Amino acid sequence: PGGYLVPEGVDVRAATRRLAGARIERRLTVLVRAGSGHGLRRGATATATGVTGPGGLTDWDRVELVRSADPVAELLSYGADVVVLEPAEVRDEVRRRLTALAGESP
Repeated sequence: PGGYLVPEGVDVRAATRRLAGARIERRLTVLVRAGSGHGLRRGATATATGVTGPGGLTDWDRVELVRSADPVAELLSYGADVVVLEPAEVRDEVRRRLTALAGESP
């Protein structure tokens, strides 16, 4: 009961990959305020510290990362500690959602 025998010659892993579809990877470049954004930093492919950010302050780090899922919700969760530089479509979507939350028209 509760068991299932996989027919001989069936590659379950290959079938799962095929059904899941292709993973789309997005390369992102963001500014992260020093001392924050640890989840983004853990997965970074490159980091540059002491980068000039908003307001001309140098307490920002440039972080490059790759995400296979939609990164907008994750980036928004960091609030004012993250500024999206690239790609433009992710930056624009973050701006659109923040504008909608503020109740302003674009």
